[in-house]
Amino acid sequence: MPAAHGPASAGLAVPDGPAKQSGSAQIPIIDGRGFLARERRGAPPPQDVAAAISEAGRTLGAFQLINHGVDTALVERMKNAAAHFFALPKETKLQVRRSKDNPLGYSDDELTKRVIDLKECFDFNQYHPGRPHIPALHTPNRWPEGEDEFRAALQAYLSELSWAAFKLLEAFSLGLGLPAHALHPAFGDPEQATHTTLMRLNYYPPADPQEKGLALNEHTDPGFLTILLQDSQVGDEWCAVPPISDAFVVNFGDIAQVPGTALCKQILSNDVYRAANHRVVAPKGGRARYSYAVFFNPEPEAVCQPLPDFVTRERPAAFRPVPWREFMQARVAGNIEDLGEEVQTYHYRIQP
Repeated sequence: MPAAHGPASAGLAVPDGPAKQSGSAQIPIIDGRGFLARERRGAPPPQDVAAAISEAGRTLGAFQLINHGVDTALVERMKNAAAHFFALPKETKLQVRRSKDNPLGYSDDELTKRVIDLKECFDFNQYHPGRPHIPALHTPNRWPEGEDEFRAALQAYLSELSWAAFKLLEAFSLGLGLPAHALHPAFGDPEQATHTTLMRLNYYPPADPQEKGLALNEHTDPGFLTILLQDSQVGDEWCAVPPISDAFVVNFGDIAQVPGTALCKQILSNDVYRAANHRVVAPKGGRARYSYAVFFNPEPEAVCQPLPDFVTRERPAAFRPVPWREFMQARVAGNIEDLGEEVQTYHYRIQP
């Protein structure tokens, strides 16, 4: 079976330059042939799957992954836990409200490019008490009291998806012509979870049918890649992305576009891959929407800069080094309060 299928209509905005008309761009559907399954962790991704992922990264920066191999029972358990949490009384959710000191927990006033999102969200990571404290990256999770199943279901899902992200990282490496494990050092040990990956649950209440607007302003994600599971259509004017049952929408973030190093280990693509610009239109028709995003991010000390393999006289380095900790802390701070223009990768771009 070929890895790449025909285009899908979906709800991720992946523009190339100026905003396109609806339907003018569509993201590919890639058959993963189960390569994210737990029992296949030690095997490299199939070459044709890696090639299809590479092509998607070079063109639109996003794709839908079907037949991925992640346990559907685990997915359903997570979704049920998320729905339960957002149905809790507001005062219960506010007990785990995030703050400037700890950006993990519940929020109903998230900012995206200085605009308040029309949603509720809950953020958490794979925090381990024995790991050094890193403000805005590794901070203690906030869990609502008495909600043990909520905590267990979410931690199990994030642990599994973190492994899946490492397999996608291997496919990315193979697509660049590198060994499968070439980029692992930048993200640390999968067993110890030394990377700064986090997960976000999103709840978008139904919008007034008379109003038109965005539930989430257009943006790119700051990390390496995002694995998104959605439950209903998200609209936008560049590329319509209708959800496929059990499929993951994978989009590359800023750090995939701005190639880098971590602790002198070199990674990424000197603008060969693009970061997918996307947004969420407020749900209509009296129906709420949920989505579940895992943001796969490097280790705190990663310094993102172009791979020598992708720097030539004809294609010089496009960006100066980007310290991941500095970049991520600035983005997190801008999500919580309006600090002016959000830091973006173009602030690190080398002007010709």
